[in-house]
Amino acid sequence: MHHNLTSEIKQLCDAVGQFIDKEVLPMEQEHHDLIMRGEVDEEFFELCREVMQKSVKAGFFALYMPEDIGGGGLGEYEMCLVREEVALRMSHLCLL
Repeated sequence: MHHNLTSEIKQLCDAVGQFIDKEVLPMEQEHHDLIMRGEVDEEFFELCREVMQKSVKAGFFALYMPEDIGGGGLGEYEMCLVREEVALRMSHLCLL
């Protein structure tokens, strides 16, 4: 793990990981054939919109945007940690 992490960023990374486990991975499993066929069509975009809407509702959308315009206000380092959490949770996609 990284040093000098605030409890807030640790909690955020944990929450993002739980969101992926609870919301994203089940959708991926349900729509595995759609995702793996590699076509970017309306059905694929609808699935992406659904994930985006869930991330908005969970408060994870636009974490990099300034807080005064509704974003999370995270800096580059914090966003790197969030992206690392996402990559760790989604790393199995590289194995397919």
